[in-house]
Amino acid sequence: MRILTNAYQDCELLNLGFNKNGRGPYVIRQDGIPPDSLEAQEDRFLLRKDGTWVLNITVYTLSEKEQEQFIFQDAAELYATVEKLYGKPVVEAALPPGKSRAELLAAINTTISKVWSRMREARATRPVVITPKYPPKYRCAVIILNPASGMRNQESRLQVRNRLAGISDSLEEVITQPQTALFDRTAESVRNGADLVVVAGGDGTVRQVASALVGTEATLGIVPLGTFNNFARRLNIPFRPSCRMRPHSNRLDAEH
Repeated sequence: MRILTNAYQDCELLNLGFNKNGRGPYVIRQDGIPPDSLEAQEDRFLLRKDGTWVLNITVYTLSEKEQEQFIFQDAAELYATVEKLYGKPVVEAALPPGKSRAELLAAINTTISKVWSRMREARATRPVVITPKYPPKYRCAVIILNPASGMRNQESRLQVRNRLAGISDSLEEVITQPQTALFDRTAESVRNGADLVVVAGGDGTVRQVASALVGTEATLGIVPLGTFNNFARRLNIPFRPSCRMRPHSNRLDAEH
């Protein structure tokens, strides 16, 4: 049985999606029982802006103005509240006087119907973003290859080069050596006009190249060739150097 805490990892974030960009407003909730409670049944609680966890079913009986105290309009407001949570949580778990749980559950169903209606209306009026079928054309692509990580055979390298050549006006290949200062070499390529930098190597090579691209407009591409490839795993990039590549969210992903 879970006990309510003030730990952020125990909180669940619900995006209501009313805002024009679909990000927010938000509600923070958590399932469990209050500390020191003798209750055997878990309930759902919502976080109020003052840092108090309030029994979910009681919130729906409040006026709209009172309910606003549970709605965070943007991520900044949300994180500002969560960062102040510490120690033993403050909990309001009592039912309103004269109200039964059955009455409160009926009120919830009515309110939820209104919420879903607002969400559908917001999504219907939100602009539709159409993703281009073909990748953009880059001015200058640079592939940084760490031969110690893999892809030593010419066939794999040729497949990647041909794919990049098809989406860029010019292509440069950089073969790293143990003494190569990757951060400086990558930064120099960007200063010289590279707008697509593809790194073929392991986590260490990717980390150094990615660090040099922070704050620039250049797109990062990854061909994972290391032992662990943690960076690629987080982005769900397949571990095949000969894979087909496509840009996505200002990043060059790889796909089968």
